[in-house]
Amino acid sequence: MTKEKEEEFDLSFDDATMLETDGMYEAVKQLMLEEDVPPHKWMIPTKLILTSMAGIGEFDLNFYSDGLIYIKDYKPSQGDIFYNTDLPVLATWAQEAGWKMPRPYPDLIRAKYSFWHHFWEAGIIESEYLEQLCGWKNKAEDDK
Repeated sequence: MTKEKEEEFDLSFDDATMLETDGMYEAVKQLMLEEDVPPHKWMIPTKLILTSMAGIGEFDLNFYSDGLIYIKDYKPSQGDIFYNTDLPVLATWAQEAGWKMPRPYPDLIRAKYSFWHHFWEAGIIESEYLEQLCGWKNKAEDDK
């Protein structure tokens, strides 16, 4: 086939820094340095709209100077926990862009525990809260 495959999803940020850098971690860090922001003291709040064949997923995210991404709020493109493509796309994009795995804030986890636990158990998100609460995932990783 000579025709390039179309992307199956589109990411759109509402923050100017994230837009200018396409969300690439190293480019964001460099831009923040150029703006005289202390290198270990910034956080960028942004809304991310993820458009795919499944629909439109909306995330409220905080991007931190140490590479962490925290999910403040999330409106899925669809309600089926086992066919949710938003979180795997976000996690894959984050790693390819140089960020760490996304982490929902504990309040978000408490509001929809089984949903977030499923994606944490699958290794799609990280959560210190769930690691402390469940404990067994840390033990299994320590046994390796």
